[in-house]
Amino acid sequence: MPRCPGQDMRYWTPADIFDVNCPYCDYPIEFWRDEPFRLCRSCRKEVRNPRIDLGCAKWCKFGDQCLGRSAKEQFAAAPVIEKLMAQIESLAERDPEQYELMMEIVRIANLLLTSEGGDPCRVKTGALLTGAVRLQADPSKIARNMLEQTILDAEETEAIVQLVEQVLSDAPPVSLEASVIRDALILAQTDLQYEAEQQKLVTEGGKMIFHLRFTKKHK
Repeated sequence: MPRCPGQDMRYWTPADIFDVNCPYCDYPIEFWRDEPFRLCRSCRKEVRNPRIDLGCAKWCKFGDQCLGRSAKEQFAAAPVIEKLMAQIESLAERDPEQYELMMEIVRIANLLLTSEGGDPCRVKTGALLTGAVRLQADPSKIARNMLEQTILDAEETEAIVQLVEQVLSDAPPVSLEASVIRDALILAQTDLQYEAEQQKLVTEGGKMIFHLRFTKKHK
């Protein structure tokens, strides 16, 4: 299916990924051109993107649908994410490194959601849970228990648990949402030492993110 050139990562260049020094502590923060803000890893303050560029989405009447960020979709995902984050808050203090990795998985999954598509609620929720439970002894059980404390019904809860299971298994992902989250997990953990690592990725957007990051790091 053809994609809008303004949001298609095949048309992006290394200039679309750049570092901005935090205005509060001077720590370098990596931004993509269409990210409105990020939390600084050093001082934890919210920093706006001074070079934000939403491309054609800022004037196109189909911008919300294209970006996967319509009001309806956000409304569906936000209450679930808020309730999950309330359960995960202790991770930030107990294991800040794993907390940062979890948030990076969520961030990259949101970027891939823009280019690849998929169900926004499942991608956002699945990415957050993947980061939170991936090191646990029984990740499926923990994910299910956490989801049961949200507003999701039993059918959607089970669908997201199965999504997390797909992402964390060794088998190739069988859904678009699982492919997006699996690539986000790989990219969040990749140190960009070898270009061959790109072969682990499934989505075109994931491969492009790797290429742009690799090019930026090694130029």
